[in-house]
Amino acid sequence: MSNYKTLSGSRSKKQFVMTLVFLFIILGGWLYPVIGYLVPLCMLLGIGLGIAKGRKWCNYYCPRGSFFDTVGKLVSPQRRIPPFLRGMAFRISLLVILIGMMSVQIIRRW
Repeated sequence: MSNYKTLSGSRSKKQFVMTLVFLFIILGGWLYPVIGYLVPLCMLLGIGLGIAKGRKWCNYYCPRGSFFDTVGKLVSPQRRIPPFLRGMAFRISLLVILIGMMSVQIIRRW
């Protein structure tokens, strides 16, 4: 039990730090758009780490995910995630859509 608490506390601290990174990217990107180039880096790092370590990126380091986990705890009704949202087809489809949208915006704004 104490080992779980240690892991949970470590995760919470990392998520809090990554939440601050996310807010820095969002707010800093407003003032200095070049900061937006960190977003593709985060996506590529997440894909690479996901292939190598599984969900470690999503659970601990993803700035957007950490932000929503941290803030979501405050407003979440604590319901189970619907099964279709947990399916691999949905996950891959969402990833393709997000990368596609990001690519289109990068090409348009280049």
